Amino acid sequence: VLFRSVCDVQMKGSLKDEMDLYHKMKRIYEEIGVEGQFSFEVTMKEDGDIRQSQKEDIVKQTLSITQGKKVEEVIRDDMVIVYGYTKLEDQYLKWDGEKKNLQIVLTYDEEQDETEIKMGIPIVNTPY
Repeated sequence: VLFRSVCDVQMKGSLKDEMDLYHKMKRIYEEIGVEGQFSFEVTMKEDGDIRQSQKEDIVKQTLSITQGKKVEEVIRDDMVIVYGYTKLEDQYLKWDGEKKNLQIVLTYDEEQDETEIKMGIPIVNTPY
């Protein structure tokens, strides 16, 4: 039997705090003998349409916190998608001959006038 567990935690803090929580949750699952793929997603929002330089800073900070490296970047209209790889995760997806286990998505919602930032391990699983 295949189970899918989803945990939605809303907290104030930093991306580092979120990553610490992720690693603790993953360790608990491993300790109790749960095998399978563990995915993680963080969503943050910033007021307004942030400048390209701010987007680049967010990507750099995320890669630094996750000890990841950028593998691919896609820029479309109001969206930036970055695929990366971090050795902190033993599971990964492989396409185009490269390992990927980290995705960062930045989108601008003109109606709400806010930029949404999503980070997923191994990928973002919710719509963007």
